[in-house]
Amino acid sequence: VQRGWRLVEKSTKSHLAAGLGYKDRPFETYRYLAPHIFGKKRKPKGAEIALANHPLNKGLPPGSLLVPNRENFKGKLRIDKYGNVPLKTWKYIYDNAATTTRSESGNPSFLIGRPKYKNRPAGIWWRRKNNEKLWMIFKAVPNAQYKPIYKAESVMETSVKRLWEKNYDAAMYKVINPWLH
Repeated sequence: VQRGWRLVEKSTKSHLAAGLGYKDRPFETYRYLAPHIFGKKRKPKGAEIALANHPLNKGLPPGSLLVPNRENFKGKLRIDKYGNVPLKTWKYIYDNAATTTRSESGNPSFLIGRPKYKNRPAGIWWRRKNNEKLWMIFKAVPNAQYKPIYKAESVMETSVKRLWEKNYDAAMYKVINPWLH
């Protein structure tokens, strides 16, 4: 994060403001850093859209976001330490979706949508223990918000406030001092 910035505007004697921007090479840094600095509403991922359009979807609302339930990820279902689900897991769920029972090959099946009993939330459910138990893998939510992690604005503001008085006084002394003599 510290190396993701570059100096955009230098300060001068007549213009004391300096500007910071994002380093955009070799890729656009803003789209990765901005949600963690300002907080941002998350957009649906391609896999979420694909599962919402699955032919066996039983009530997963269109445009909903899927939030993983980390405790129920076992076996072939993976999740990394940041909470991201790899494409291989998304494909495994998509390929093994079924209507009611396990497949004959013994692979687990997944229910996409809302289970039979309406008190359960919509999402992706994993059929376990010979189709007797449903484990919620993903919960469908209407929107998700990234929380700001990096306190970049407050840190920069604090730094400027601490240095402003000292630097301002030094700059004024440097400009005014020749006129006094």
